[in-house]
Amino acid sequence: MITIENKVELFRKIVLDKIKKDFTQIKKDFDDKKAVETLIIEKEAKEKSEIFVEKFILKAEVTKEKAILDANKNSKEEILKTRNMVIDEVYQAVLNRCSVFLNEKKYFEFIENLIESVKSDVLSFDMINIYLVKNDFNENLDLFKSLFNNFFKEKEIDFYESEKDFRGGFILYNKDKSVKLDVSLESVISRNKTFIGNEVNKVLDKDGETNE
Repeated sequence: MITIENKVELFRKIVLDKIKKDFTQIKKDFDDKKAVETLIIEKEAKEKSEIFVEKFILKAEVTKEKAILDANKNSKEEILKTRNMVIDEVYQAVLNRCSVFLNEKKYFEFIENLIESVKSDVLSFDMINIYLVKNDFNENLDLFKSLFNNFFKEKEIDFYESEKDFRGGFILYNKDKSVKLDVSLESVISRNKTFIGNEVNKVLDKDGETNE
């Protein structure tokens, strides 16, 4: 015969077993969930680390490329700067050479060629105003008059000393100074600065410099 005590003990055992079973399942579910979350966290961490590494590498590559580009740019700028400096030095040396050239026979041959080069333009002038540098006006005026008279016998010609030192050559104006023809040495050399630059570049390139 089953007593009340037996029934209570049985009930207690069933309840305890169920609680234990439920607790075990809950713990398992919790552990499984934690395991899944841990995997997710590990996966996310791995993905984030991979993204970070990729970004770092990409940034490093970009920085490297930029550094190379900057270096090339700086190199090209330095080469260009050096070239321009050399061209300016040669240009200045040519200008300075004028002081010697003014005392040579070739200078007056040069003046004659300059007069020939402007002849067609000057023929339309009613009169000719000619400006010379101080040295030519004081030392070579008679020679200039002779050269111009050979080309423009029928023209009225006046000579003036220029306030500006343009090295040599001359500057022409018509009567009312509405037309100016500048064939001064300074102007002629300046107009040939590109040619001077090209010649300098040829020498520099021949000596091993490049534009790269």
